[in-house]
Amino acid sequence: MKKVILAVTLLAMAGAANAGTIYLPNGITLNEQAIGDLDEGEGNIDATFNFVQWWQHSTTGTHTSLTTMFSGGLDADELPIDPTNFDLTGYGEFIMSEDIGSFSCTGCEMTFAFGGLGLTFTEVDNPAYDFAFGVYLAGLDPLHPDYLVLATEAVFELSPLYAAFMSPPKMVDLPGLDLSYPDAYLNIYVDYDPNLPGISGLVADEDGTPGTIAANEGMATDGTLWLELSFVEFVFDPSTDVLDPLSGLPTDGVAGLSSADTDFSLMVKGGTAFDNFALADDLRHQSAGLEVFADVIGFGLTGLFNQDFGSPYDIYSVNSVGTAEGMVVPEPTTLAMLGLALLGLVGSRRKQKN
Repeated sequence: MKKVILAVTLLAMAGAANAGTIYLPNGITLNEQAIGDLDEGEGNIDATFNFVQWWQHSTTGTHTSLTTMFSGGLDADELPIDPTNFDLTGYGEFIMSEDIGSFSCTGCEMTFAFGGLGLTFTEVDNPAYDFAFGVYLAGLDPLHPDYLVLATEAVFELSPLYAAFMSPPKMVDLPGLDLSYPDAYLNIYVDYDPNLPGISGLVADEDGTPGTIAANEGMATDGTLWLELSFVEFVFDPSTDVLDPLSGLPTDGVAGLSSADTDFSLMVKGGTAFDNFALADDLRHQSAGLEVFADVIGFGLTGLFNQDFGSPYDIYSVNSVGTAEGMVVPEPTTLAMLGLALLGLVGSRRKQKN
């Protein structure tokens, strides 16, 4: 009878651990959501977070505005400023709650820090050129004996129409539309001495100095390393507010980086919760353009760098929010508890038969 009672107790405990609540390392729990289409990122995690970000020089660590990065001027050492020498860096905090899909804990904060996201130059077809050439071709007579000669880009570029369109180049370099991330990282921490102020309260001083944003950066990384992540795929989507409706090119002077949504796929590398993610199914988010199966997806990361009345862009972003989606499984100890319960139940049944 004692074994039966023990087995029932263990089963009850294991059942409680798996009845909608998943217990994770360092006292974190997840009120898991129902698992849906993994191709659309519908795992059991749907957590939200706030963050602040900035661009900093990859060598000196200087926090720099987009205006300075794209100024074409010289730095303090009289060297040409190159946007590809800067990395996107920042930190943030998860919104802890008992909501479905959210992380929760008692007396802790879950923070994160990221960095190493650089820029690359990529040459692409110029939409303005393609549009002007299309207008030119539409104006030609296909029955003209010299149509095949006239309908060439070389002749088009000598035409008055090309000059009327201000002679756009055929190819353009778009820094920022490709992100370089081989050395990028995102680390999540759990801290039972909560000290990071709310992200909305982290602001730069009025004179442009970093203020509380820089002063509190260390508070986002002073906890236990809960999850270490690396970047494997991204989709960058500039806001339509900064795109020319005719050409599709950014008009903000900083390659569309002033206001954009970015989605990332990440793989776990370490941390106390490594097994909980690594042993779970992977997912992707095809509707967001992410095709690689991964452990975690940072979806809808919206960042905005303010610019008032033509003044330089702020160094630090505002209103930066996002969602983390993924799959997680219970701690191995919880699974072991379930196994012990089943063994105890089997043992008691055998004894009753004897």
